[in-house]
Amino acid sequence: MANHGFVTVRTRLTPERVDKDIKEIVKRRLHDVLKVEGPDLFDDKKTYGWLLSVKGADDWQFSIWLSSPRKLEFRHPRGDWLWWAQVLVMTEELAVKYNGIVSDEGVSEKWKGDPAKYPTFESWLDARYPASDDWKGAVEELKKMELERLPPIIRQWARVTS
Repeated sequence: MANHGFVTVRTRLTPERVDKDIKEIVKRRLHDVLKVEGPDLFDDKKTYGWLLSVKGADDWQFSIWLSSPRKLEFRHPRGDWLWWAQVLVMTEELAVKYNGIVSDEGVSEKWKGDPAKYPTFESWLDARYPASDDWKGAVEELKKMELERLPPIIRQWARVTS
């Protein structure tokens, strides 16, 4: 079973507002490398959702949907860059925009959004793979491998994005 995260807000969210905000965040924080599909992905016309995929690498994707008028739900993706983009950029940014609370099935805590915590993918890698003097070379090699496996559209800016 996949782990899910949530942004819970006090005001009602509309698909139009969420769509506009997702596209703004993709452009501002993620250099417009994601194709955004939605909000009408579901046939039932009662559920609104978005599929965000890396342009030119459609298998690099994650999804977001309105699970209620006051709750956004995210299915966590695989891979460090997608996890950073969805969990540490999109979730945190939307929580701040809507004055919401972030929660996750994987942890018991709840928190306010903080999109500045990991402003770049490389800052996330530094936190994920902290290097002691004994392991510095191995950690640097691991980070280099992470950056090299990114699709080209991401690789060209992943080290400097903010």
